[in-house]
Amino acid sequence: MTKLTVLAFVASIPLLFACAEQNSYAPPAGQTVTIDEKVAESFAAYQRDIGYTHPGAFAVSESGHSSYYYYCEDLTCNQGIVFTRTAVKRCESHGERCFLFANGHDASYPFRVVN
Repeated sequence: MTKLTVLAFVASIPLLFACAEQNSYAPPAGQTVTIDEKVAESFAAYQRDIGYTHPGAFAVSESGHSSYYYYCEDLTCNQGIVFTRTAVKRCESHGERCFLFANGHDASYPFRVVN
């Protein structure tokens, strides 16, 4: 193996663990997620803030009552695991398991809003 190949492999090890960590909980594929109005308003603000060009991630709690988003205002930010992990971890600081609801502009799950 070349030195460059070894360095690339060693550098990727933390990313492998981070990827495994970030999605410890997620609703079943295709399940409609229920969110409250406050979370829906926060998701709309997130979508306005990132538009279609800025990187970001939006996490929602299992109950649908809390959320957190993290994004970069600069177009040259490094996209990736930092946004998703930060959004999920900060959402979970409210005391519930959270999942990645959106990575970029659009929601990853169908959802409905309740009072």
